[in-house]
Amino acid sequence: MRQLSWATRGRTLLPRRSTLVQNRWPVGPGRYVGTFHKTGTVLMSRILKQAHNTGQIRLWQTAGARPPNQGWDLAFDDHSQIIQQQLAGGRSADRAVIVVRDPRDVVVSSAYYHMVCEEAWVKRRSWSNPTSYQDKINSLPSMQERFQFEIDQCAGETIRSMCGVPWHDERILRSRYEDLVTDESLGAFREMFVFLGFSPDLVDSLCDLAYENSIFSGNIPVGGHRRNGLPGQHVLEFDSQTATYFADAFGSSLATLGY
Repeated sequence: MRQLSWATRGRTLLPRRSTLVQNRWPVGPGRYVGTFHKTGTVLMSRILKQAHNTGQIRLWQTAGARPPNQGWDLAFDDHSQIIQQQLAGGRSADRAVIVVRDPRDVVVSSAYYHMVCEEAWVKRRSWSNPTSYQDKINSLPSMQERFQFEIDQCAGETIRSMCGVPWHDERILRSRYEDLVTDESLGAFREMFVFLGFSPDLVDSLCDLAYENSIFSGNIPVGGHRRNGLPGQHVLEFDSQTATYFADAFGSSLATLGY
């Protein structure tokens, strides 16, 4: 097993994850949409919030907490933890769509994002850990070293979480980020909303919102949080050493996630 010099000094810089809570099921079938860090959270959040704000669905954003047992049509979980806890009860009518991304692109996106983002955990320092995650990644002399750092740290945690989903569960639909951001026919979005059991009219309306919030619509500026979001970034970014480093750490993740 690779020895992680940063982690083994007791200075893990990963964001804290909420402790999973006891199951609490909605009165009717539970509908869930989940993402992971850098797998389309902003895109899905924008679509679902707009659907909620326009009265088309009642949205519950978990934020690490269980949803109440009534008063919502769809729960959104940006780490896909609560979803798995809810599904563990074995209710056959529940449905969940979980968005994944090519793990290699998760590494690239995470590295560039953590270099400049304003999230509190990335900037957190303490007397026992005076170097923040952002300090550390920016101190590394090359992007290749930053990618390798991400493989060992936050991006690696994301990859493990994606692979840990019980994909054999027929109540879970795996949706690929790459399809969501490139398919202008919205086939992946339509599959998602149909799987969740929404009416044909609502599916059409949600697909309209998906188009409006997609980069290919021309409505969404690139910059700030978004670089360009296109698939296959690792092809241009990884050198041979980093590609090997990834393969040694997470090579099997590609087959697990359908890449």
